[in-house]
Amino acid sequence: MQFREQMSSSSTLGFRLEGISVARGLGSSWPSKAALASEREPEGVLNHLRRFVGGDPRLKELYLQRLRDVAAALTDSPVFHNHQFINTSLLFVHDEEKTRAGVWMIDFSKARPSSQRLTHTLPWELGNQEDGYLWGLQNLTRLWDSI
Repeated sequence: MQFREQMSSSSTLGFRLEGISVARGLGSSWPSKAALASEREPEGVLNHLRRFVGGDPRLKELYLQRLRDVAAALTDSPVFHNHQFINTSLLFVHDEEKTRAGVWMIDFSKARPSSQRLTHTLPWELGNQEDGYLWGLQNLTRLWDSI
């Protein structure tokens, strides 16, 4: 897992893009899943996010607000601070009119209770159980804000 993180933006941003899809054939020229996952530079990630919202400032703001809401809910959650969230994902979805957008946490198969309260802001080190989730979410929010 550490090797995979070093080959992506996970090591520098705390998250990586695993896939992007859009409806009705609009996604035929998107990079492959492997190319997205191996994007290491913040500017490259930012370019993919810009393209995903199609330059729509309102859609960008809808996603940005939802990211802030997710961060606030997680920060206030005792459940979140007492579990590791390894390999979970954020799913970004908007409607065709780009009037509604949502962000949801998914893929909880490797989420585990922790033996201690976690901050989710520290990088993982052997034995600390930290996953850096909030650090990655903060970096993702910062990139969305700069679109």
